[in-house]
Amino acid sequence: MQFRVIDLRNRSFIILFAILLVLTLPIIFACLFVGRWDVALVMASLLILFIVTFIYTSLIEKIVIRESGIEYFRITKHYKMSWQDIKTVGIGYYLYRTSRSPALIYFSTNEIPFPILAGKISNKCIRAHYRKEIITEVSKYWTKEIYGLHLIERK
Repeated sequence: MQFRVIDLRNRSFIILFAILLVLTLPIIFACLFVGRWDVALVMASLLILFIVTFIYTSLIEKIVIRESGIEYFRITKHYKMSWQDIKTVGIGYYLYRTSRSPALIYFSTNEIPFPILAGKISNKCIRAHYRKEIITEVSKYWTKEIYGLHLIERK
């Protein structure tokens, strides 16, 4: 089953996107009204760059959970871990956690669970935003403990 790495239902991403639009569009229109085409062009370029980045990170990255293991897909990268290679499945958070930081589910070849995640996705650690659907799918193939799951289910 396929899942997006970033959960678009997470309100923090939508709020960030809306705030950027609300702040940027009036500045662009004001610059056009005053005749500052150069500033409007720069602001419009930054807005387009952000939109492309948002679409790239939220729509293109995905993980696939199969009977054979976990696969991570991105335009330029592809990582695969078989269930035999995976030593730990758990719930963690980014290194610099804020109150709105989403929980992450991770699959690691390291035997020691690590609740604080830092570093990039690689062939040793694949992660995605926590969702119950992912846990349901993983539970079909992973019979061992999912570290930190009891903490997140209490919320």
